[in-house]
Amino acid sequence: MATLRETIFDRTTTYAGTEALIDDRCYPDKLPEGATFPLIVFHIISHANATYRTHDQTGRAPRGVSLVQFDCYAVTGDGADALAAQVVAAWDGYSSGDCEIGYAFLQNQLSDPSEDQDKYREIVEVSIEHGGSTIAA
Repeated sequence: MATLRETIFDRTTTYAGTEALIDDRCYPDKLPEGATFPLIVFHIISHANATYRTHDQTGRAPRGVSLVQFDCYAVTGDGADALAAQVVAAWDGYSSGDCEIGYAFLQNQLSDPSEDQDKYREIVEVSIEHGGSTIAA
């Protein structure tokens, strides 16, 4: 089974809209030095394991809910906006057997024009409910 990080990378780089803009330029945790734009950097910024709060006695494994931040970088504001729109399209409402993703939905979206004068960043935050023990690679 894929880890959450692997699933985030795979979904983000193979969704047609993002793939057309970034190819495979999707990085965990930090912006690489000398990177080519546009690109996406993703961070798992919070994670909570949650057992279902029911009296279900099926022995179902704990699930996790992770908040993932996608930083969409481009050399123009319009480019960052277009990339963020594709991240939203790729993830909002997504579910999959990979990493046992039950659902993903948009939490927040904001602009950060002060990041650097040479590039623009749109931030997209997505909650992803998934198999609880599958975060790291």
